[in-house]
Amino acid sequence: MGRAMPNFLGIGAMKSGTTWIAEILSAHPEIFVAHGKELHYFSHKYSEGIEWYLNHFRTVHKEKAVGEYSPSYMMESQVVSQRIYEFNPKMKLIVTVRNPMERAFSVYRWLIQRGEKLSSLHDAIEKWPGIVLDGLYFQKLKPYWDLFSDDQIHIVLYEDIENNAIKVQRDLYQFLEVDKEFNSNLADTVVGKTISPRIQTVEIIRSHIHTWTKQHNVAFIITWAKKIGISQLYRRFNDKSEQDSMLTSEDRKKIYPYFAEDIKKFRDKTGLGISFWCEEYR
Repeated sequence: MGRAMPNFLGIGAMKSGTTWIAEILSAHPEIFVAHGKELHYFSHKYSEGIEWYLNHFRTVHKEKAVGEYSPSYMMESQVVSQRIYEFNPKMKLIVTVRNPMERAFSVYRWLIQRGEKLSSLHDAIEKWPGIVLDGLYFQKLKPYWDLFSDDQIHIVLYEDIENNAIKVQRDLYQFLEVDKEFNSNLADTVVGKTISPRIQTVEIIRSHIHTWTKQHNVAFIITWAKKIGISQLYRRFNDKSEQDSMLTSEDRKKIYPYFAEDIKKFRDKTGLGISFWCEEYR
């Protein structure tokens, strides 16, 4: 039997439901997702070499769809898209996108969750320009559109995951040409949301454990914890998100100009109904 070669990749975007998508895919018996979710081979780990990469797929059995999910592939799209194309020009690509203003705020909260000292969203953007740059979806995806056909790129709206997860799951399975009627029993699980920790030290410990499971290819422990409700219990104990204010109207007006032109180009290219992204920000 020949060695398994990836035929699909999840490429981003960060903080747009990528973990949920990876879990939905992993649950399907006809889909193989490399352990650890984020291999970053075509971006950060390219120097490791092709043998290192393909070794992550050595346990593929009879799965029809074989792949992995690394959000960095969208962040560094100019270089990464060419590497992926050279590896497999027929590669199928899965992209999740979210209202870029809300995504930026989610990243801002995630940085605070990790212990970064940030006084405001504006302060975060000054220190971490990627908060804005990674939400310029048209700009980030254009290198892929230049190389791959439109029918090789499946775009999922984060808002659709929240509102109609069953359909999102079905469409994903159909895109990968596996049994679209399969029920993962995960479609109704809560999409991971960034928390505002009551006790920062506890959250830092949790974050280190989460990172360790990914690095040691035992991320299934996290999936198991979610299934039996441990994650939900943790959030009840150490999440004060509801007590924190969301984006202020002033923040909304300040952040919209960063994304306005790119949103229009992205909408024109994809035909997606995303006008609601802008309604509260103009």
